[in-house]
Amino acid sequence: MADLNYRPAAEIEFTKPAPTEPVAGSLHFEQRRESRLHALGSATAFLLDPEHFGATHALTLADRSDHGLGAFSPQPLPIGAAVTLGFSGFDMFARRGRVVRCEQIGDQQYRLGFELDAALAAA
Repeated sequence: MADLNYRPAAEIEFTKPAPTEPVAGSLHFEQRRESRLHALGSATAFLLDPEHFGATHALTLADRSDHGLGAFSPQPLPIGAAVTLGFSGFDMFARRGRVVRCEQIGDQQYRLGFELDAALAAA
């Protein structure tokens, strides 16, 4: 039985798609200085900035590095807000940092990025 879709290679025209011009703001570049490791556990973000001082937000950890942390939250956090992060079920001590990313990824789910300061001294 003959294959009705068969065409000799010489008859097939191969084309390259035309390059598209980048649209302003459409390119995403990796901005992390170091690679991240998967993180399991939870944390609490305690806001330190004057407008929201004392507000706490429950976080589910996603990934971490020495100077950064990724997490999920049911509430948004303001970009630039100073925070203290306390950890549960995770091998880190409390850390101070600031919110550098807050992106809505669902109805009530936000992907947060934190830039961490040096570890807090033990009391």
